[in-house]
Amino acid sequence: MDKIYFRNQNQVTLFQCEMSGQISDGHWENANPFGHWRKPCNAKISVANVPAQLGCTFTPERYYTFSTSELQFLADRMIFAVQAVLAFPKLKESYSNHWSWEDSFNNEQMTLIESQIYTEKILLADLRDMSKIFRMKSSG
Repeated sequence: MDKIYFRNQNQVTLFQCEMSGQISDGHWENANPFGHWRKPCNAKISVANVPAQLGCTFTPERYYTFSTSELQFLADRMIFAVQAVLAFPKLKESYSNHWSWEDSFNNEQMTLIESQIYTEKILLADLRDMSKIFRMKSSG
């Protein structure tokens, strides 16, 4: 099975909750080559245990600049996803349901989520790092 190893859980959350959708159905959906999204969107996404593991175990058909200014309008949504997983780590088990997360929290839970430190500056640094990691060959 193809795998992508990122540096930290925040990056895994960003890929699972936003970037995989942007690759397949969003920002890059009509990009060439046709089918470029299949491997990254079907890969197992994990946090690397050691630096040599960072990257993809496959050769992507194209590379992506995740920190592009064209995706800046998604910053609030991406920050919320990371903050939610920081506040409630078990959410990692339900990335496929992330669209309904916000509606499922009560006021107390939302306060806890919003208290998690994850800023736009950190988001941009993670997205830039993810773009670099995506170009790396993982030792698996």
